[in-house]
Amino acid sequence: MTDRDARAARNQERSLAAFLKHKAEFDTLIAELQQASADHFGADPEMVL
Repeated sequence: MTDRDARAARNQERSLAAFLKHKAEFDTLIAELQQASADHFGADPEMVL
């Protein structure tokens, strides 16, 4: 493996780690939005006009 190949592999690993970190954060936000939606975003559906 050349130095260039090693750098490319490390770069790919860092990119994948960053992607997975951001995906996990995004998934958390989606779950929070789904929960808020299920709770009608804190509003009583019978009282909303």
